[in-house]
Amino acid sequence: VPDAFTSAALVEWLMKNLSYLTTEASHLATLLCKLGYIYPCRFGWDISNITVGDQDESVLYRFQSPFYWPTETLSPTETDHVVYACHLLSREQHSQENPLEEYESKYLGKLEKNMTSRWSFVKSSTAIKENLLQQCCAVDQAIKRWQEFAFWRVNRPQMYQKGHLFSGKKEKKKNPGKSPSKVLATSCSRCIYNVGVMDQLWLESYCATRILTVCTEWVSIDPLFQDEMYYNPWRADTLRDSWPQPGPGPYKLEAKSWALSFEMLIQSDLGQQYFEEHLKKEFSDENLNFYCEVMYLKCSKEKEVDQLIKAIFNDYISPNGSTPVNIDTQVVKHVKQELKQAKSRYIFDAALDHIYTLMRKDSYKRFLTSNIYKDAVANAKHP
Repeated sequence: VPDAFTSAALVEWLMKNLSYLTTEASHLATLLCKLGYIYPCRFGWDISNITVGDQDESVLYRFQSPFYWPTETLSPTETDHVVYACHLLSREQHSQENPLEEYESKYLGKLEKNMTSRWSFVKSSTAIKENLLQQCCAVDQAIKRWQEFAFWRVNRPQMYQKGHLFSGKKEKKKNPGKSPSKVLATSCSRCIYNVGVMDQLWLESYCATRILTVCTEWVSIDPLFQDEMYYNPWRADTLRDSWPQPGPGPYKLEAKSWALSFEMLIQSDLGQQYFEEHLKKEFSDENLNFYCEVMYLKCSKEKEVDQLIKAIFNDYISPNGSTPVNIDTQVVKHVKQELKQAKSRYIFDAALDHIYTLMRKDSYKRFLTSNIYKDAVANAKHP
């Protein structure tokens, strides 16, 4: 295979040029593979389980063609994915090496009925792809199939997405009475952008629907749309000389933003203080302390990593710790195994995901209905 290299060579190159440790270089190489900048020269690999640098010298890697880089290509459409799947199905000699997913194979036969207006385009595109591939030599054909397989491993639509062609649902006719452009014009009538310049096809996509939902949620805390509670110099002809001095407590818009998502609450310093006060009443403030210390560990200096790992394990993971967190025994075993192999700043990721989910699904919902949050919103300052 031309221009191929092993995972050990890539990790060694990253360690030499970036002064990384082995674990950090392996982690960076894995991220490059998951983002689509390098790929293994084989089929059947799963992007969620792949690890570059596992000392498997039998697997070769290559740099992805710049055409398939996420920074160079547009977002692939559902039709592009269907063309790729039909092309694989038409090449029987490669179907065993590069199989389709189970849900793709199940619904691929129904696509001709579902895609009534685009099926002729899919057939012609499949024929063009096959003709172009036949003009290449055997080695180039294998490389092109590996590149395309790696690209769709990164950008492949998931089976649980609503409205996707592989979900087996027929295309619904457009209802002119419920155009998303009217919803956008109603929700953001004072937006500085002109809705009329947007493409109608783009407005009917899933992305536009998601944007409309987010805009509707955030319009209540956006200073550009608030007249009474927020003085906006961009929309007023007069200037106000005096502004209130900052003091204790959040502003009204900041306190309201905490109810939009748990991420908004946890990213705010004042939000963490109010949330910690609520957790102390529930006797579970060690969860937030564990989250903060692990996040500090990820961005700490390399010489402090071993000391911080030992302190976090003794305080929160060990059964004899001062403030042990509530995590599964399997997660504890996983952390102990990682400690025996090599100490990395990402060693507590599994435990962090468990604690973060626990706070987001349980403690956060009770916090929004608690008197602590209600008093914070009621006593918040007006800018």
